[in-house]
Parts: sequence; C-alpha cells; structure tokens
Amino acid sequence: MESNILNCKVPIGDFDWYPLKRIGDKYFMLSAKPAFKGYFSLGGTDWANAQLNKFLQQKFVAILANSGVYTDAITGISILTQGQYNLYVYNKLPSCGEYLLQTPAPNLDDRILAVQPNGSLRPLSTTTQTGIRPCFFVDANYLEELNEGPVVTIDEFYREQQEQAQAIENAQRQAEEAAILEAQQIEQARQLAEAQEAARIAAEKEAEERERVRIEKEKKRAQQEAEAVRIAEEERAKRMEEAKRMEEAKRAEEARLAEEARLAEEARQAEASRVIAETAQEPDEVDGPNTPKVIEAPIEQEQAYAENINDEPEVEYLEHGAKIETDSKSGFRNVYVYQDEFKDYAFIVSEEDTKLQASIEKMGVAIRAYTQSSTNEKRQPMRKSSVQAHIERLQNRWRG
Repeated sequence: MESNILNCKVPIGDFDWYPLKRIGDKYFMLSAKPAFKGYFSLGGTDWANAQLNKFLQQKFVAILANSGVYTDAITGISILTQGQYNLYVYNKLPSCGEYLLQTPAPNLDDRILAVQPNGSLRPLSTTTQTGIRPCFFVDANYLEELNEGPVVTIDEFYREQQEQAQAIENAQRQAEEAAILEAQQIEQARQLAEAQEAARIAAEKEAEERERVRIEKEKKRAQQEAEAVRIAEEERAKRMEEAKRMEEAKRAEEARLAEEARLAEEARQAEASRVIAETAQEPDEVDGPNTPKVIEAPIEQEQAYAENINDEPEVEYLEHGAKIETDSKSGFRNVYVYQDEFKDYAFIVSEEDTKLQASIEKMGVAIRAYTQSSTNEKRQPMRKSSVQAHIERLQNRWRG
C-alpha cells in the first residue's frame, strides 16, 4: 500500500507534493518531506504575524518561481494545522522525520506542536529548529496539466481502497453464503437418510433390548435367590463360630482365674510360713529407750484426691509424724512407715495395686523384727544400710 501511495506524488518545481484532497477547483497539496528547517520565531503564536509565514509568502514563493512554477496558480501557502494533520495525514502518509505544525501547544504560550517520526505530537519551543513541510492550494487545471493527466488524491486513494476492500468482502460473503446454503442442503439430505437408517436400526435394537432385558431379569432373579441362600448359610456359620469362640473364651477365662487363685494361695501360704519362721527365730519385741517405733500407715484404696495445678504432691499426715505423699499426675503414693532416722524409707503404692497394698501390711511385721537387736537385753536399731537392703528385697519380692 505504501508504494501505491508514493505513486500519488506529483512534482511541482524542485519538490514532490502529495495531493491530499480536491476542494472545488483546487487541490490541497503537502510537500512529500520537509523542504527546509526553520522555526516559528519569537513573534508569538499568531500565524498571520509570524516570521515563518512571511518567509513562505515571500522567499519560498520566489524559490518556486525560480524553479519554473506558475505561482499565480498557488494560494494559501502555509504549514499544516493540527486539525489538517489529523484529517489528511495521520496514519495515511509514510513517515518523513520531524516537522512543525502551526497549532500552539495547549496551555503553553511559548510552545508549538510538532509531528514526531512515529506520528505522535509533542510541544517544541518556538525557537527550536525543525523541519518545515509547506502546504498550499493549487488550481486543478494547472496541476493536471503538470501531471499530464488526472491526479489521484490521498483521500481518493483510501476511498478506493475501502471500496475495493468492501467489494472483496461482499464477494467473499456471497461466496460463503452460497457455500453455506449448498452445505446446508447436502446436510439436510444426509440427515434425512441418516434419520431413516437410524429409525430402522432403532426398531431392531428395541426388539433386541426387550429380549435382553427379559433374559437379564431371569438371570438376576436366579442370582438373588442364590445370594440369599449364601447369606443365610454365612450367617448361620458366623453364629456357630461366635458361640464356639465365646465358649472357648469362657473356658480360658475360668482357667486363668483358677490359676491365679492357685498361685495367690500358694504365695500367701508361702509368705505366711516365711513370716512365721522369721518371727519365731527373732526375739520378741521389747520396747526400750533406743528402739524406733514403727508406725503402720493405713492404705485407703477408695480415697479420692483433688487435682494439683502446681504438679506438687499432695501430703496427708498420719499419727506420730508419718505421712502419705500422692503424686498429682500419676496417682502413685509414697507411704512413709518409719520415723526418726528411718523416716526416708518408703513404699510406692497406687490405688489400683491392691496386691502391693496387702504386701505392705505383711512386710510391716517382718521389718519390725529386723529393726531390733538380736538379744532381749539391749534392743538397738539396725544400720541404715541393712534396713535399706532388706526393704529393697521386700519390694522386689512383692512388686509383681
């Protein structure tokens, strides 16, 4: 398209010009590129009084005349306004560098608008040297005589382009509509044939489907009957297995309880025999001034204790300085059964461990026998190491 636009150029004198539009009997012309460089001058933004306007009316006209141009056919020589640029040039003519417009920049008294190479506008100082691209009106007869034939304006060129594009678009649309109509007719014929074939196939499939459904119902009914029989058999087998398992569990539990009772009885009899034997070998306890007194702390199996928010053990004091410490987290109790120098020896008891509680009661008797002298004349406490070793043995023996 750009090469076609270049073909619209017309030579006048030493310069090439674009005929932008025919207005009446004249053509509005614009130089193909800036003819020279200049500026708007300091004479203000009034074009009629600008030095650039005077230059164009006098010296530039003389330049045209010297190049053989009949200047009487030329009128209104000036440079483009912003409105003329937007109407005739913007996005229509190829770029030719930067050049000046005669429209002042908005709200800037000392600035004038100039066209950039990319087509946008920017304000320049009125004293900035830039390209000057003259424009003027020329008599149509004179221009056509110079061109040796009709002149195609830029306005006509783009109108012709639009008409050609519209004609091509219309032809394409008509061709597409004809193709669509033909395709629709073919499609309708195909759909009719397919509908007829589909109806025939559907009738055959419907008959086949009815027969298949009948066979499937018969098969499903037989499967349901077989499944009902299988489920009934499985339920009966499960009930028999559960009864057998419960009977075996019952017999195992009875055997376990009987064994525990037997072992407990044997342990009780063995301990009773050992305690009796140890008591018979030791002298009877006789209170003396140096004999420590034994305090047996009662064990309250069902005693409840409050939650300790500080994680400190709860303390319950008994007679003669003895005490019970209960751990607030685990529920275990430290039961102190001695006073004086034996006060640090304790047994650890939980509320659930009834077997160990019973053992403590038994061990109290044996400990009293070991903490006195072997003669009846002078009873002295045993050494701490001996008592501690004895307590540890007792704990280990009765812990399980």
